[in-house]
Amino acid sequence: MTKKKTKKKRTNDFYKSEHIKEIKSDSFEEGTYKSKISSEKNTQGYEGIRVQSASTKPYFKTHKSGFWIPNRINLSEWFKWFSKTVKGFAYKIWGKQIEDVSEEVSIYKEKVELLNNELVEAKIKLKDAEERLSKQQIEITLAKEVIDKIEDYESKLTEFENEVKRISKGTKREEHLVKTKLKESKWILGIDCEVKASEKAVDPQLAVDLHIKTEIGEDKVFEFKSPNLNPFFKKKDDSRLYISDELAQGINQLILYLRRTDLYSGLSEEGTYKIQAPSGIIVMGYNISDGEQRLIKNWNFQLRPHIKIVTFNELIENGKRQLQNIKYARENKEALKKKEKK
Repeated sequence: MTKKKTKKKRTNDFYKSEHIKEIKSDSFEEGTYKSKISSEKNTQGYEGIRVQSASTKPYFKTHKSGFWIPNRINLSEWFKWFSKTVKGFAYKIWGKQIEDVSEEVSIYKEKVELLNNELVEAKIKLKDAEERLSKQQIEITLAKEVIDKIEDYESKLTEFENEVKRISKGTKREEHLVKTKLKESKWILGIDCEVKASEKAVDPQLAVDLHIKTEIGEDKVFEFKSPNLNPFFKKKDDSRLYISDELAQGINQLILYLRRTDLYSGLSEEGTYKIQAPSGIIVMGYNISDGEQRLIKNWNFQLRPHIKIVTFNELIENGKRQLQNIKYARENKEALKKKEKK
């Protein structure tokens, strides 16, 4: 006679469940109602949160199985939805309005933080726009001094752009050629670096590529790298970007040079060499990737206001903008002459 197998009775009581391993729990009890929230792991090894409820009356002790919240869910968004839905149902069924002042405070704190971040970003953009406007006005004023050189400037810029493209495709480093070309056409760096400006040499031992004192008293220090050198590199194809030795050396060289000025003192005071609020510019990178462009933007945010990284693409675009300023100045002069004749 075969022994009849007895089917093991399955229980839904969360105190006796053999299918769930409880890690931590907390309970709520009021009158004849009891609820429990527990952090658990099931037999398949999945972790999550279980919410269960039951009656404590003698005639109904079994706890319901409740519902399972897996750890892969977006808990923040899920809880917002759950809280909002329960509040809505409670009001609709029982006419009970559930108020959670702490939640409201949290919501407003998030909004305030978001608005503060937007305000800081807006202030930065406003300052940048004001600086660009002021710079443009200065450039247009200085452009009036070189309106007769525009054809020569256009030719020089085309020549410089072609050289940058050529060098970028090769393996030979040609910083010296780039330096020579830019010293011959300093207006590509900015019209203020050409008109009524002068070259300076604060400390020859540190050998920066170019130090210019502009007509309005600004000191601009330049370091030029070969267009075929990238500012960043990857150790592996899927790894993050690292700063290249050449960019690190260029930034370090600028910092050492600028330390001879007023970086040891307040910006309102002149430094060791009587130079006030200098700026260092390192020109490096041509046709770089989107990831490198984003990283340069981030680096410039951290390095401002003393040092800035500029790509050769940006430098060439700046040269084209200077040509537009010169054309604009010439057109204004010609229009003024016609008006005077009338």
